[in-house]
Amino acid sequence: MKNKELNIAYDEAADVLYISFGKPRPAFGTAVGDGQIIRYDQDTGECCGVTIMYFKELHLERIINMKNKIDYEHYYDCIPILIEYIKQKASEGDDEAIATLKQWDSARG
Repeated sequence: MKNKELNIAYDEAADVLYISFGKPRPAFGTAVGDGQIIRYDQDTGECCGVTIMYFKELHLERIINMKNKIDYEHYYDCIPILIEYIKQKASEGDDEAIATLKQWDSARG
């Protein structure tokens, strides 16, 4: 996965976050729980992305409250990706993302 472009898309109506390593491509998925699906390239079997269903409903609150212990080890690997997504949305003027970043800053300070 090194040196591959990270593509992030959020479908607000469906509440699904799509994260692709490199350009999105045909893939099959393996559910790993809590609405998370790891996607693998159909031809090579290489991990090519993650789909996170019910993103705001189930996961964003956990990320916002990072001061609480995250009790699922697999979330640890997703945190940098989710933080980048929130920063991207904040830079686009998303009020919820801006508020989230302010909350993080005040919790650290």
